[in-house]
Amino acid sequence: MGFQIEDGTGKGYQAQINNKNMLTVSSVSRGLNFYSNRNGNFYSITFIVTPDSTGNCFYYLKNTGEEDLVIQRLSVHVASNEIIRGYLNDLGTPIGGLSRMPINRNGGSNKLCDCIAEYGSNITGLSGGDHFDSFHVPADNKSHTYRWEAGIMIPKNRTFTLYTVNGNIEIDMTVTAFCCAGL
Repeated sequence: MGFQIEDGTGKGYQAQINNKNMLTVSSVSRGLNFYSNRNGNFYSITFIVTPDSTGNCFYYLKNTGEEDLVIQRLSVHVASNEIIRGYLNDLGTPIGGLSRMPINRNGGSNKLCDCIAEYGSNITGLSGGDHFDSFHVPADNKSHTYRWEAGIMIPKNRTFTLYTVNGNIEIDMTVTAFCCAGL
């Protein structure tokens, strides 16, 4: 007789293998977002800003925690058509932004997100980032959501920034992120 897998309850149940040599399993699966939120590591940052010129940085996020921070989605509404460009790893010290602490999406958790988050009409002092995506946001009186299946991973001391192309357009945005603590 070959190797046998028994249950962890001590009742002697053995695992079954089907005719395709696959383990027969009954399980409950929860998504990473649910798991992160359940453990108090899921956050949102909301803000409204009108960048005052073309090409301005209007959002800055630096992960100061030990665990990776993952941007899961952006939800955005604009007053006029706008193109938003996302960058990773901008260097420098942000100047001209307003601090905005992420809100924990688990109402029973007092955990704080270890990061520096700022928004503003013209955040300066940054350069050298890597452009990873552009979002063409139409002004159609709707919020538009941009998601990344694998997320946008921000390791410790790395940054995530957003820039306008047109400028002088009001942007109402929610950035949703989770911390990979315990994963």
